[in-house]
Amino acid sequence: MSFNPLDSCKSATIAPEFVNLTKLKEVRLSGYGQSCGIGACRNITRDHFKPIHHIEVLDLSESLVFFGDQRLLKSFSNLRNLAINNISPFKECPALAETLFSHMPAKLSNLTFRNWATNRYVNESCIFTDKVLTGLKNLTRLSLFDCRYGDKLFGNTLQPSIFTGFPRLTTVYLHWCGLSLIASGAFNEALHLSGLGLTGNLLGPRILELYTGNKTSKLSSLVMNNVGINTEIYYASRLIHTFPKLQNLYLDENFLRSIPNFGSVSNQTSHLTTVTLNSNKLKKFSAAEGRMLCKIMPFLKHIKAENNQLDDLSGLYFCQTLTQLYLANNQIGQKQQSNFQAIGQMLQLSQLDLSGNKIKRVSCELFKNLSQLRTLILANNEITVLDDKVFALTPLLSNLDLSDNIIPVINASIVNYGLSNLVNFYLQANQIKILPPELLKVFDANMTKLKVFGLLGNPLTCSCDKVLSDWVRNRSAIIIQVKNLVCSTPENPDVTAQVISFKPNPFLCHVKEPLIIISIVLGCVISSLAIGIPCYRYRWYFRHPQVVARAVKDRLEELEFEQKCEYDAFVSYNSGSDSDISWVTKKFIPSIETVSAEGIQKLKLYIVDRDSAAGSLKHTEQCRAIEASRKIIVLLSNSYLANPSCLTEANLLVGYELVEGEHCYQPNRMLIILLEELNEEVLKAPVTSMLTQNVIHVADSKTKMKHVWKRVRRFLAKPRYIYRKKGKGLIPPQRATVDEQLTERSPLIQ
Repeated sequence: MSFNPLDSCKSATIAPEFVNLTKLKEVRLSGYGQSCGIGACRNITRDHFKPIHHIEVLDLSESLVFFGDQRLLKSFSNLRNLAINNISPFKECPALAETLFSHMPAKLSNLTFRNWATNRYVNESCIFTDKVLTGLKNLTRLSLFDCRYGDKLFGNTLQPSIFTGFPRLTTVYLHWCGLSLIASGAFNEALHLSGLGLTGNLLGPRILELYTGNKTSKLSSLVMNNVGINTEIYYASRLIHTFPKLQNLYLDENFLRSIPNFGSVSNQTSHLTTVTLNSNKLKKFSAAEGRMLCKIMPFLKHIKAENNQLDDLSGLYFCQTLTQLYLANNQIGQKQQSNFQAIGQMLQLSQLDLSGNKIKRVSCELFKNLSQLRTLILANNEITVLDDKVFALTPLLSNLDLSDNIIPVINASIVNYGLSNLVNFYLQANQIKILPPELLKVFDANMTKLKVFGLLGNPLTCSCDKVLSDWVRNRSAIIIQVKNLVCSTPENPDVTAQVISFKPNPFLCHVKEPLIIISIVLGCVISSLAIGIPCYRYRWYFRHPQVVARAVKDRLEELEFEQKCEYDAFVSYNSGSDSDISWVTKKFIPSIETVSAEGIQKLKLYIVDRDSAAGSLKHTEQCRAIEASRKIIVLLSNSYLANPSCLTEANLLVGYELVEGEHCYQPNRMLIILLEELNEEVLKAPVTSMLTQNVIHVADSKTKMKHVWKRVRRFLAKPRYIYRKKGKGLIPPQRATVDEQLTERSPLIQ
């Protein structure tokens, strides 16, 4: 409680607030008298506070009430706790130093001074000496914060005489007191000392003097923040040897570059449970350091190493007894997989802080064995991906902080598994745009214990169905700053509105969207018709280049095939029939091979009796000749049908005709010449298939035979590239028949 006991600074009457307050135990007079000055406060005496002399707690921070009566404090006979902070005694300090502290209440057990003697008017007579605490034998807790005058507090050295006569002293905090040396045996008289704080004193390596000659074996908490330790603590293991019951060690804001080697002198087991190494220059927690630290400290429960440069946590693999791990503002993320594997071995871990790092993905591997985890802080990272069911192995998780990341979406599977006991869930300042209805249903069904939910700072989008706004309105009691939660409207994404009071425009939501869909469909139909109708009407113009290209390709391949052939035609006939042999040698060969005219190449036929290689197998020779011939001519007669070898050869010819391969490219390459009328009763399968090809009947008249030979020569004619008189340049290849070759005056070129 805060009271103004006087009506004004110049008044000496008792304020009505102090009347009949017999049960009051605590009074805070912070800032009283600052507006009036010391002169006005001299009129205040102990009688003004007589109604509250029984109080146990008094706070006189920034107050000047004791300038009027030097025995003011001693009048509070039951006072246990006294705080005098931020005092500005101006030039009255000599009187205060002599009288104020020599009249302390005898029962005082807790004394706190903060920012004492910082005013520029204070002189050396205000220096804190051993005379200040005379008579306070019941003092158990002494806190001196920033109580220095230059560098002369205690004469820069903490002497043993300072704490003489304080047998009950248990806690001493000497933060920012200008100490540079602690004398040997300084705490010998403080036999019950359990807590010692030395933050902000420039002790440096001289802190070793603290260990020598002291008998503070009961010390359980040691604070050495910002004491000027360089690179490492020299003989760090002597801490454990000197203070075997030490449980809490604070080494923040020093210049440590590696974990102190607590086992360099002795392998004595320590009872340390808490080690803090915040704001140092640690870069890694190697496996060797982790093995040493957790072997010497088997009861270690808490490690704090925030504001360092840690990127390697492999040493944590050996610290499986940890329950709290704080690693905020480091470089974790570069070796994310190995670091997560080390953290995942802590079976008893309940609190984990990895905020302010460079983590980009949260995988299930981190929580593989963290079934006891209750608090997880991953704020201010670079997280973009959360694996499905990532929290399924942490059923006790109650506090989850994922704020200040780049998370684009929260899947329903993340919320549905492992977050049933979640109480606080923070998702502020991410990139979440949509909370789908199925996700909100999972929220309601699974997170029944949720009390705090943060969504502020996300680019949310409200929809016409008002699902998000209705849900936020029903959960407004648990959402942080729900009135400041905004979303972009469906009619204009650049305009934002309060989610809790969002009302969609009926026209834009129920009419505009169907109109847009209909317009898109109609546009697609009209575009399809505009393109399809001309394409269908002029489809042959589009196909013509394809047909021409295919024809050119076929002709070129045909030309290439025919250029490789040795013979123009393979002639199949009955070599066992004298009449067939006579017709071939006397009529067929002279009419085909001996025909010559200007510009016409002589044709070459394959005759079995004439062109077969000596000593070769008949079947092998036939296959070779067929593959080396452009065309196939079969001379059919009744004797041909009666000869078994001729039927075998016919089967072979039909097979080559049906197969489209490298050696039989041309389709319809077979010509059948009937030397006589065939007996239909003896026709067999191979011959019947041949009769479906080009068939020529031999006539008796010589006039008609000219047309037969002309047709045969046209069948055997080769393709050519030719020039036309009326055209310019080379025209597409075409079949140059015998008649065209005879009538064309332009030179033939191949």
